Amino acid sequence: MQIRELQRSCRLERGVKNLLIEKIFSISREQIIKGENCNLCPKKLREFRKIENKILKGEAPQYAMGQASFFGRDFFVDKNVLIPCPETELLVEKAIGFLKNKSDKNLRILDIGTGSGVIPITIIEELKDKKISADACDISTSALKVAKRNQKKFKTKVNFIECDLFEQITGKFDLISANLPYGSINDSDFKSVPHPKLAVIGGESGFEIISRCLSEIDKFLKQDGLALFEIGHDQRKMIEQISKRLPALKFRIYKDLNNFDRIVQINWKTHPKSP
Repeated sequence: MQIRELQRSCRLERGVKNLLIEKIFSISREQIIKGENCNLCPKKLREFRKIENKILKGEAPQYAMGQASFFGRDFFVDKNVLIPCPETELLVEKAIGFLKNKSDKNLRILDIGTGSGVIPITIIEELKDKKISADACDISTSALKVAKRNQKKFKTKVNFIECDLFEQITGKFDLISANLPYGSINDSDFKSVPHPKLAVIGGESGFEIISRCLSEIDKFLKQDGLALFEIGHDQRKMIEQISKRLPALKFRIYKDLNNFDRIVQINWKTHPKSP
């Protein structure tokens, strides 16, 4: 079978179809668009059909392929982790921009609720000229297995810790990042998403886990450090309430490409005196 024949016979949406052809057969996007003639490997064709059937039955393409793109890299994913979203790339961009301008020789970063590990791994990959010591924690054993698989793929050094938020974390960090669950248990939109519920449901209001984490952030953030949290688009008022309980910290909210509140940036208003 050749590319054009496969394109005609495949029942998937065009974008997904072409992505699948590109990844499985290692064919460039240009070749696919042109429909160049080349014989497709029968073994890989069987793999293509298997994944096609999974997607047609309702499985997310990324889970069916076992792969998701994030910041220009392909990461392994399965149903134990959240599929990386474009909104999270905004968080990573801000993290990279902050760390890039730090003159410190040794930087410590912490990613809370790391899931597949895309945040710390991407930061390290993008800042190879920096000496970064990275910790990343998650409450899910299965999620950490995925993160370690990605760590092995990219040969990055990340200390993965199985714990609930700051439970087993020590010391202070230059950067703290977190993409914690922020969906409400009562929100039908979040109930129907294909992601693992542990990774998307943040309690009755959707803010409980983020609130618990933010209430301890001052104990772990260095004097000149920065924290970046991804939040739900309707959680601005909750962030404002938290900020009143932590008057020494400055909170700033950034919008995503769809103009929704998405990233909270936190830093000290003035550098607190060392004890």
